[in-house]
Amino acid sequence: MARLVAAFVAAVPRLRFDFHLASLKGLFPQLRRASILAAWSGAEPRLAHASDLSTNPAPNLLTQLVTFFDDFAPHYDEWAHGFHRKAAERLVALAHPTPGEHALDVGCGTGLVTRALAHNVGRRGSVVGVDVTPGMLEVARQKTPANVQYLYMPGERLIFRDAAFDLVTMGLALAYFVDARAALAEAHRVLRSGGRLAVSCQRRALATDAQEEFFEILDRMRVDHPFMRLPRHDDERGSLGEPEVLTRQLYEVGFDEVKIATMVTGGRPKNAHEWVELMKGAGPLPYSLLSTMGPASRRRLEGELDEVMGRLDEDAFRFHIAVTFALGYRD
Repeated sequence: MARLVAAFVAAVPRLRFDFHLASLKGLFPQLRRASILAAWSGAEPRLAHASDLSTNPAPNLLTQLVTFFDDFAPHYDEWAHGFHRKAAERLVALAHPTPGEHALDVGCGTGLVTRALAHNVGRRGSVVGVDVTPGMLEVARQKTPANVQYLYMPGERLIFRDAAFDLVTMGLALAYFVDARAALAEAHRVLRSGGRLAVSCQRRALATDAQEEFFEILDRMRVDHPFMRLPRHDDERGSLGEPEVLTRQLYEVGFDEVKIATMVTGGRPKNAHEWVELMKGAGPLPYSLLSTMGPASRRRLEGELDEVMGRLDEDAFRFHIAVTFALGYRD
């Protein structure tokens, strides 16, 4: 623990705080749900400009994202036959953490990537996981290795000093940042020269016909019913997982030698009811719509799905989840 404290203190920029960083050693054991920023200010931080994202009469986009991941946290690791677990394993393999390295997992969620990093860097290394979803952090902290610390912190505003880490990871988080480019730029800033960023992002262009039909129905529902007019990211977010787009994003913020890998998994629920239950976990928008739907609306939706899927023959209820992985180096 003392080594982890020392590594963390070394990563924090002194000039951003009004207290002596030596006092962190006394605070550190108490830093559970609260982040170091919370210990400084007395309350967990929120993104300062979240109100800019508001869409009347629905809650703002950031609130919707946090609500989804809070509610979904207990089911996240095993959703869709363990998809998130498989993606985490592939990302860590690509990142290739080595003993003694100091790593930062941005958008750590339930800690799938964080714990795997901790195992690889060993006792001489350390890992910090950051997220803005209390529910996800609560799940992550239930299994916390000795060389890991979880903090409440937005990926767009990391408090760490420049060149503090050997490795930064972002597992399926990029599309959910308020400002994805800012998060990538922050990752570049906190990496030492020669350090690397490993990021994964869902590739939505490989969705099946069944998925396309389903999300068209959801989008129509969202438009037709005022109470379902929930906020959503712009359409460009859907392209972040395309290999050429992700590669360009990394080069534009200063990364070099970008390498790309892909993974595709999927399945086929038996019927409309199982499909709807599965798709609740596909993201904030379907979760918000499907979880607030009354029994009558749910029956109508499942009836329409049965009709649509019946026209797809062998492709009925088939889904794909594709992921693009990228590894970039800081010069």
